[in-house]
Amino acid sequence: MSEISRAITEAPSIALILFREANRSTSYLSEPAHNLDVVLKRLGMAHCTRLLSSLMDESRVPIPANLRQIWLIGQHANRQANTLFANKMARLWQEIHWGSLLFFSPLWPLLTRYPELLPIWEQRVLGNQEPAYKVERELLGVPLVKLCHALAVQWSLPQWIIDGYATLGSNRQMMARALHVARLHHAPLEQQRRLDEQKDLNAWLGQPANSIVLASGLALASHNSWGDNHCLRWQRLISLYLRQPLPVVQQKNHQTSVEHARYLGTTNLWHPARALLWPWNARRIPPARMPVMPPAAMQAENPGSTANDSSKLDVEQWREQARQLLLRPSPFRNTLQLLTHYANMLQHGALSRVLILRVQQASDSLMPVCQLNYQFTLQKPLASHATNPVFRHVMQNRDTLHVHAGNHGKITAHLDAGLLATLGGDNLVMGSIWHKDKPVLLVIADDWGHPLSAESLKAFSASNRYLEQSLSLR
Repeated sequence: MSEISRAITEAPSIALILFREANRSTSYLSEPAHNLDVVLKRLGMAHCTRLLSSLMDESRVPIPANLRQIWLIGQHANRQANTLFANKMARLWQEIHWGSLLFFSPLWPLLTRYPELLPIWEQRVLGNQEPAYKVERELLGVPLVKLCHALAVQWSLPQWIIDGYATLGSNRQMMARALHVARLHHAPLEQQRRLDEQKDLNAWLGQPANSIVLASGLALASHNSWGDNHCLRWQRLISLYLRQPLPVVQQKNHQTSVEHARYLGTTNLWHPARALLWPWNARRIPPARMPVMPPAAMQAENPGSTANDSSKLDVEQWREQARQLLLRPSPFRNTLQLLTHYANMLQHGALSRVLILRVQQASDSLMPVCQLNYQFTLQKPLASHATNPVFRHVMQNRDTLHVHAGNHGKITAHLDAGLLATLGGDNLVMGSIWHKDKPVLLVIADDWGHPLSAESLKAFSASNRYLEQSLSLR
């Protein structure tokens, strides 16, 4: 059993498949399986063998790096949970082990289908410190915690996982109260006095299921930095939960992380143990460059500027970024990084806002995949390019379509009112990106609604050709 457990821990997707299968075949009278012993007894070794034999050979299927990264975060959380809690609660070690390993599993299908979402979320939430619920509503239309909780219930995952997401989603006030007490880590007697006064908080805090939430929160926070407040909050909560001094908890966290990194060996994924060698205030994901100010702010700072001012055109920077598109080997690890670089390149061409849409051939729809200073919900179909004459014209011709005061009314009459309201400008340019003799992307850009200069239009067309060359070399 220990050998099977160890092998499945190395392949967390197999653990998810076995748990889902065991709980799918459960009658309504029995509880969902919460550890591997129960799963194997319920399925039987013959059924498990047939199930695993039917799986596709993963060596033939490329697994997105961002999916493997979230697996690593889950495995790091699993190692932290085993070190911090499993020895203290030895009778519950299986619940702690499998609950922490599968806690992030509701994210796996999302990142299998849309692996580019992870770096966007990392940059905006961990790097730019934007509120997670705001970013997730823009990207997905629903907070991730709510989505993960619904999927955990649908899959009948171990109850600890379901309770953990319920805590993160609906028990935020209790978490905040616990954090207030946890901040008094230097005065353990005062902590205990406050817990004794708040019996509901004391009872909630002691729930064993909280252990996997604490370990998972710590693993996700340390993914960016060991020294910022997000990580410190989780460490304080763990200190309060275990009734151990904060320095002791932090030392265990660091040692466990290093041991896990050594166990994994060389990998092309990020492991938080590497950041232990950095300055304490360093963060893996720095804040992104501040976006270009909207027109009102620009005019307030420089009332004398004209709408057609081309001072934002930086030819030298534009050429440098164009050169990077053609470097070999490519400095971009995935398509999202390439598109983000291209969007920033357009900024140096005096285009302040950029929207990049992927052409979905199967459904004839356009899907936002990258944006700069726009606020579209990524991965939500925007429009049908097959039935819209404007988009169909842009997709069939490599020439750019310049929308300006002279033709604005004629062109926008064919566009959705909601799309026009979000674009928020009368002056913009559209163009298509081709790869292997077919259009794959549609790009919309503007300068906060100001009229576009001839230089900006030339930079837009040239940038599109550079992006096509880069795609053809990948």
